[in-house]
Amino acid sequence: MPGIIDFHTHAFPDSIAGKVVNELSSYYGAEIENNGTLPELLRQKDAAGIGCCVVHTTATKPQQVIPANKWAVSMKAAGEAAFGTIHPDFSKLEEQLDFLEEMGLKGIKIHPELQGFSIDAEKLFPIYELIDRRFIILVHLGKARDKDTDLASPKRLARVLREFPRLKVVGAHLGGYMMWDEADRLIGQDCYLDTSSVIGHLPEERVVELIRTHGAERVVFGSDYPMHSLDQALEGFLSLPLTDREKELILVENPERILGGSW
Repeated sequence: MPGIIDFHTHAFPDSIAGKVVNELSSYYGAEIENNGTLPELLRQKDAAGIGCCVVHTTATKPQQVIPANKWAVSMKAAGEAAFGTIHPDFSKLEEQLDFLEEMGLKGIKIHPELQGFSIDAEKLFPIYELIDRRFIILVHLGKARDKDTDLASPKRLARVLREFPRLKVVGAHLGGYMMWDEADRLIGQDCYLDTSSVIGHLPEERVVELIRTHGAERVVFGSDYPMHSLDQALEGFLSLPLTDREKELILVENPERILGGSW
């Protein structure tokens, strides 16, 4: 299928990729076979027949915002779509958002668990007001298997959507990694969901049920590289008992619509 877009990937500079992958492996209690570098991501993209990846970065500390966003800009220069990052304790937020917009980045990635704040923390509200419709927000939803936290719970994103109805939001992991019983709080709301790190964790019939109940026209495909290889994630998605039309929406038309046709 031409024009496939993987809406949820990560890549790191060669100098720190190994360290970051090890930290992710330890945090999520998962064995990660991919090295997390941009060259490997691009090789896998071409091998899988994927047209474009949306590559995300996350600043876990305020001082990481500028270098992380410069890295995101370099990934866009490599021909991929790239999302920048913010941190609520970063002092020059408006200046940084202007920079991302000038560089042509379409979105912002928020990872409440790794960044240490809840999605609906009130210190984020001024940031949501600044972002408004300028950027897409991709929000990590859910929790690591052995972590007792709800910083990134579906109910918290549901509150944000009520408070800021103009935000253009993509909720990762079909509403909440390891919190799918709560994902119904987002089903039918005015947001997109992605399929990253879902297939293989949920029965196929539950995945299809979540997609169809929310609406295939509001779902996008994601591999979550380096957590999963692009070819394996795509093969798993294509094996779902969805119609060809539903798959075309999720793989091509919906992400193109969100990104605005150019990136």
